Amino acid sequence: MSAKKKQLTYEDAYTELEGILLRLQEEEVNMEELPKLIQRAKELTEYCRGKLREVEEKVADEEARSE
Repeated sequence: MSAKKKQLTYEDAYTELEGILLRLQEEEVNMEELPKLIQRAKELTEYCRGKLREVEEKVADEEARSE
């Protein structure tokens, strides 16, 4: 039986990204963990940008239809 993975939402990704940034600002990260956190932050940033692009496209489509 495979466990279903919770779908990542924009809000979840943004919250996780904020947490990573806070940890980096407070210098709570050891050198071994730093590359993993930076990689995760990059993944979350790309995900959030993609979601924002989707919303922008939907809004633009709706605006075009209403004209």
